Amino acid sequence: MSKPMQLDEFLEAQSSGYTATIEAIPEKPTHVKVTPFHNAGGCGCAASIELPRAAIQSVTGTGTFHFCCGKRLEVAIVEFAEDATIPVADLMKQRQPAH
Repeated sequence: MSKPMQLDEFLEAQSSGYTATIEAIPEKPTHVKVTPFHNAGGCGCAASIELPRAAIQSVTGTGTFHFCCGKRLEVAIVEFAEDATIPVADLMKQRQPAH
């Protein structure tokens, strides 16, 4: 059981971070693949995005592991850098199916 805390502290902790798995991209060493994690399971790779490493402020491992596409990945709470941006055109290119 968790320790007691003030309501505002609880609400702030609850609303910060993004639950995801993170993978290196060997052919793009300055980027990582961020995949949303949902407890329902299944492969979330279709929702992955590639981001510059600098866009991630911090990562906290949760101790929970997810198996996807033959890989064992730790689920993490990701905090993004406050000034992180990605051009819309780059984001849309990532959403297009490969030919």
